[in-house]
Amino acid sequence: LYESGQERIEGSVRTHDGGSLPMELSGAVLTDGEGETVGFVGVGRDISQRKERERELERYRRVVETMGDGIYALDGNGTYVHVNEVLTELSGYDRAEWSAMDPADLFGDDDIERFEDAIRRLLSEPERAVETVEAALRTTDGETVPIEVTLTLRPMEDGVFRATVGVVRDLCAGR
Repeated sequence: LYESGQERIEGSVRTHDGGSLPMELSGAVLTDGEGETVGFVGVGRDISQRKERERELERYRRVVETMGDGIYALDGNGTYVHVNEVLTELSGYDRAEWSAMDPADLFGDDDIERFEDAIRRLLSEPERAVETVEAALRTTDGETVPIEVTLTLRPMEDGVFRATVGVVRDLCAGR
């Protein structure tokens, strides 16, 4: 606090009933007109809800990363914004490579057309929750892997299409 003039830390405080409460504490040095320290000011904020949300997100992340199928999120511009470890292992591409790729880098024209048709159906029939598409995923070594993708639309904002999420199953796995 003396060195930077302000500081923010997280910790916990003991409550009157013997429990603890996660807190974020922010402090700043108070100075006079000559720059001399005359005191400190601090604010404590209960971060219980944020910590619970972080735990919930971590549980979700573990589920996405450890399930047996690949998972991706694709934004409305065709950019992969998330792929799980299973999908990187299946394809041979790492996450950075996925984020720089276009679906056309991974699939043939016929497959792209099937995906686009599925998205159009989801957009035109709001009661339809998911679509399933079979395709051939091109891997880093140039081979193709037959897959089944169950895709859905991510929630739309203001009625504007934003993205899709898909679960990818290797159709050759276990054979």
